[in-house]
Amino acid sequence: MLPRRGAADVSTLVLLAALVLAIYVVGDRCYQENRVETYAVTFNIENCCNTKQQLNTALTEIATSGAHVVALQEIMKLPKFERGVREQLGDHWQVRWQDKGTNRQKVGILFDTRIYQFERSHTFTEIALGRDGLRPALQVTLRHQPTGERHAFISVHLKAGNKKNNQDDRARQLQYLAPIVNAAKEGHELVAVLGDFNTVVLGDRLPVYGFVDATGLQWATVDVRCTHYWKQKNPCGASPLDHILISRKPRTPAKAIGICEKHGCDLTGECPYWPASDHCPVRIGF
Repeated sequence: MLPRRGAADVSTLVLLAALVLAIYVVGDRCYQENRVETYAVTFNIENCCNTKQQLNTALTEIATSGAHVVALQEIMKLPKFERGVREQLGDHWQVRWQDKGTNRQKVGILFDTRIYQFERSHTFTEIALGRDGLRPALQVTLRHQPTGERHAFISVHLKAGNKKNNQDDRARQLQYLAPIVNAAKEGHELVAVLGDFNTVVLGDRLPVYGFVDATGLQWATVDVRCTHYWKQKNPCGASPLDHILISRKPRTPAKAIGICEKHGCDLTGECPYWPASDHCPVRIGF
């Protein structure tokens, strides 16, 4: 028969358990506070790069954003873009592109090798719905060198257009994307989907909520009011087309930067001119 523990023994055990819990909580808090903040940006650079001015303006914006990783959309002249990156950002920046798909507008992931080490990439053609005009998704796995964590970044550019069939296509693309994200969560400490979701009308947001429910990602840009200026409208129309969804609570809230930060979303005249794009980069810290 085991000896019965006295009240003093029980109290000691309770005290030890409380002490262990306190050490864990304090340690986790210290880790979170001392973790190096990393910045991710999504940037649709309109049919890049038609002019040297466009490329220089876009890369200057990336440099000043403080980004460590950038999801790219609508890059059409890949060698020209890569040369610009080397000249303006430096050799420590690398880019990975989709390796499948027929659309001339490419998606990519640009990253700073001082923070991230490349591991692998994969192009998912299923979200192109079997059609030549639609773009695939690109997933790039990077090792976050300050923490040793593996981060998966997925760059997307969903179907454009405000017709009902365009909206249906975008909803289907998100349905195909959800299992890709859930598979990525198994082998990565962080998963983020970044890109141009083309959420043109209010109805486009409902499938994104469904995507959030299906994946458990946080819709970091849900309250961002605009990321794109409709040039053909007068007064200028502003829409929140570009989004970031992430598996970790952001440390710095998402915001549209660049020309959107300067001019805001309540424009009364023509759209302001910006050589880089009709889209604004969107940044988040985690």
